[in-house]
Amino acid sequence: MLETPVKDTRTMTAVDRVMLYAVICYAVLGLTPIIGGLPPVAGTVVATLLFAVVSLALVVAAAQVQMRAWEEAYTTLGLGLCWHLLSLVALRGDIERAVAGPASSVLFLLACVGLGKFIARIVRERNLLLPVCLVAALADIYTVFWGPTGKALEYAPKLVEKLSVAIPKLGSASGTEGIAGLSFVAVMGLGDIIFAALFFAAAARFGLNLQRTFWGVLMAIVVGMFVVLFSPVGPLPLLPFIVVGFLLANHDAFVISAQERRSLLIAGAFLAIILATGIIAARLF
Repeated sequence: MLETPVKDTRTMTAVDRVMLYAVICYAVLGLTPIIGGLPPVAGTVVATLLFAVVSLALVVAAAQVQMRAWEEAYTTLGLGLCWHLLSLVALRGDIERAVAGPASSVLFLLACVGLGKFIARIVRERNLLLPVCLVAALADIYTVFWGPTGKALEYAPKLVEKLSVAIPKLGSASGTEGIAGLSFVAVMGLGDIIFAALFFAAAARFGLNLQRTFWGVLMAIVVGMFVVLFSPVGPLPLLPFIVVGFLLANHDAFVISAQERRSLLIAGAFLAIILATGIIAARLF
């Protein structure tokens, strides 16, 4: 008996897209340092752009995955445990570092995205995203230049490297030193990933335009990464760029009353005073 074949009309789910983007992120992180024979600056810029696009696409796809709170919590814990175990494996030798290192970075990325989605549950109203953005940007500026992140960059760079997704320099592991010559050009830190996931999870829940938000944040991240790549200043906070991109992409999505505007101005001034006090204290003592 002949049967008419049934056409498969299934489309990729958000989970499928997350898995696909995770694999591409692994490929970018794993292949970039071993590809030689290309102009190093141009190749590194291309690899950085590609990773920025794919990792942000992963964040957007993850924001659309529907999960209960306890499911998000256990998934994040599981991803965090796997990341920790793989990061230990990566310390065992050059081969392990080349194979397990990129995988642990991808798991770290996924764990931070899960944590950001979980934290986003406390944002109950769309307008609450404005003070969250303000606090996040100012806090990141302070911690990188004068706070614990800046101190860690100076005295414990290995810790910063572990708690971030580092983008390798093109061909850095293809020379005579092999994997021992591996070096990085830019990093996406813990807070950058968590808050990016928080913003997109909240945007998905409140019905904001995810496509426009994606392009706005992506352009801001690209600008930030290029500033980091070519700036003589040194490490710069990336989260303020993400915040600016998010707010510009959704400038018409917030309806703020006069009282709320006054409250935001007061909160901003208060945070600015705290930030200035911390900067002065750090320079004096």
